[in-house]
Amino acid sequence: MQKGDKFVSVNGVPTPFFDELKSQLSLYAGKKIKLVVDRKGEPVWLDAEVTKEGKTGFCC
Repeated sequence: MQKGDKFVSVNGVPTPFFDELKSQLSLYAGKKIKLVVDRKGEPVWLDAEVTKEGKTGFCC
């Protein structure tokens, strides 16, 4: 993640709002996920691991 990145989806599920992002992360607690972020108008795919508490090192 870089400053200005905006979350787009978690494992292919759109997450335009913060509450939707948090809900998706809680579904994958303790697992690895694929995130898509919007970086200056371009999609960027990132691998992340969700903690047992449903959080990532990026946010939430």
